[in-house]
Amino acid sequence: MIKNKLKSYIVSSADWEYEVDELDSESAAISAVILAFKNQSRNTCFSTVIMVNKKKHHINKEIIKSKFFPVSTVLEKLGMSFLAKQFKQYNSSINEIKNLKKRNSY
Repeated sequence: MIKNKLKSYIVSSADWEYEVDELDSESAAISAVILAFKNQSRNTCFSTVIMVNKKKHHINKEIIKSKFFPVSTVLEKLGMSFLAKQFKQYNSSINEIKNLKKRNSY
């Protein structure tokens, strides 16, 4: 029988970072978002992605080994479908505006 071992991860997005022990990087992202909401309440900020790095790689600044999860996907997995949809729409709008600005600058 193979035993699942917890691994230490450093998870961050926007202005927060948490160390969590989980079985895999996706579970670490989910746990860290729960902690962010718990500790920062309505002031929780997100970038477009959540970065997850094993603690040993984080300490050695090996960002290339990080995994990235879209915030909307993690929110959806937490059952926050409405918020996930709004976040995804907001990001799409921002990207469209950036593309329009690029086209107009030529």
